[in-house]
Amino acid sequence: RAASGRRRTVLRRSKRRRSPPPVLGVISQKAVSGQPGHLRTMLPSALREEPSGVSRPKAAGYLKEVLTVYLDQKDWIGLAKAIYSAKATDPQRVVARNLKALADSGVVRFPVSDTHLMEASKIRNQQRRLQLASVFARFAQGWFLASRQARLAFEIEHAIARLLEIAPCRATFEPVARNFFWAFGEGSFLAELLSIGEERLQRISNAMEPETLLRDYLAFDDEHLRTVAVERLTKGREELAARIEARRVRMRQESEDMRVRVYSALLFSESQEKFQVGLRALDRTFSELLALPNERVAAVIDLIPCFDVERGLAIRGERDGPRNSNDIFDIAALTGAIPYCDIVLADNFWVHICRVSSIATKYQTAILSSLEELEAELTGRYALPEGLSSIE
Repeated sequence: RAASGRRRTVLRRSKRRRSPPPVLGVISQKAVSGQPGHLRTMLPSALREEPSGVSRPKAAGYLKEVLTVYLDQKDWIGLAKAIYSAKATDPQRVVARNLKALADSGVVRFPVSDTHLMEASKIRNQQRRLQLASVFARFAQGWFLASRQARLAFEIEHAIARLLEIAPCRATFEPVARNFFWAFGEGSFLAELLSIGEERLQRISNAMEPETLLRDYLAFDDEHLRTVAVERLTKGREELAARIEARRVRMRQESEDMRVRVYSALLFSESQEKFQVGLRALDRTFSELLALPNERVAAVIDLIPCFDVERGLAIRGERDGPRNSNDIFDIAALTGAIPYCDIVLADNFWVHICRVSSIATKYQTAILSSLEELEAELTGRYALPEGLSSIE
């Protein structure tokens, strides 16, 4: 409660009455539960004003008075330029300063994901790479978005439990945590992947602040080490992108309804090993899952946010016309951002796709396209502390 009181003191609500901003007005309370569109964090109390005539369900599970905002890589780079570039404009510096003040006050967090780290590690210029690492550390303040491996493991387990009408092994899940390794996977997964004991990984995580681990990871004094690390880090993501593209190509000539069915079948077929892991965790067998009525088994993809978002974006994106290979990497990033964050920044194409595909509405996530738009929405709700200085 002391922390909440401190937030209210530092970050006062504006005394002047104003209407809810159009975007934040549609963000609902988010909570951790076993329901579709779940695993969310609560909005700050100041943002829980419901538009007239709109009824939304009460949040379940634990409550966290913090707004989770996912920034696109271009926006992280934009913040770095606002702070370090001599060519940055005064308005750009003001936006960066205000967003940093919101993060410092504890009502907004900007988690770093594996996608951000992968893209940052590709930067050859060490000074620019370290500048971006510094921005990650100062704005994210140690918060990391759960890796795809961690998210899928929990989502699949929960989906199976719902279909079989049994209790899941884990009632809750931390989509965002102050743990550097969380961006890469669960402890057991990383221990096997890196041939390092899980206890040793935990000791490293406990001994060093996540911001320090982040900076050290992106320092890469040895260029050969950086190159090897980039190859290893990008291999899995490139394989994922190739699978997404292959799925899109296979159903390109089908009707939209058939595309959904084919894409769902491909996702289920290609992920059977992950389903087996989830079934073993629940002490169930694949035959028990397949014994369910066909319509219930077919609905399993709807219950897995990572797959559900990928399917929706890939199918609608194909309909509106593919642009370049980077779109596939964008889809992979958005599968983690949309279900678990309150606000997501993306480029204009994906803002459009998220809205017309109803993905944003389904997961009650606001999709914005720029730091300026984000800053306007947030400062429209909060009065910033007086006497803010520029970010050095």
